Amino acid sequence: AFGGCTKLKQVTLPPGLKSISSRAFQSCSSLTEIEIPDSVEEIGDSAFQNCGSLTEVTGGRRLKKIGYEAFEYCRKLESITLSSTIKEFSGSLIFDECDCLKTAGPSSGDYNIKIGFTGNIPDMPFANSELENVVLPEGLTELNTSAFGGCTKLKQVTLPPGLKSISSRAFQSCSSLTEIEIPDSVEEIGDSAFQNCGSLTEVTGGRRLKKIGY
Repeated sequence: AFGGCTKLKQVTLPPGLKSISSRAFQSCSSLTEIEIPDSVEEIGDSAFQNCGSLTEVTGGRRLKKIGYEAFEYCRKLESITLSSTIKEFSGSLIFDECDCLKTAGPSSGDYNIKIGFTGNIPDMPFANSELENVVLPEGLTELNTSAFGGCTKLKQVTLPPGLKSISSRAFQSCSSLTEIEIPDSVEEIGDSAFQNCGSLTEVTGGRRLKKIGY
């Protein structure tokens, strides 16, 4: 729709909008902020990819799906909230090369990415992102596949009490992660969950673990 409009600085999206399709604002390099109407349920693949001046994304409280590479190369993006309604991230690289998204945590805190998920974190929301510090909110019971896989700058993770499962490849290739405390509520660690975490020196907790994967 507006892909490649390099001089586009401001966009007002209407209430009632349901979907922002693939590449809708791709390479709108002058766009600095966007408010997603709460009616929007889906953001398509590469919708805001390479919006190099984008600093803030607000709204989107009823989002259900965010597409592949949706915010890739948004190097100045500093603030986005992921609502509890999101159930699907279609592929990795959603926040790839978003250099300013360094922290993630509960919606009530001062984090670059505010995490509203309850129950479980869907597959691959943060894979290959630039995150360095993550505090996961209470109420989460499962980290799904590749939740933080390939986050090579991730140094610190706080897992919440009540977490039941760390799924396959959840922290695979998090090569800067040095230690992890597994809550005693965790019963299963999936296949390759911490594979290739080359700096990991200590794993503590996990007193009620029943299964450790391949």
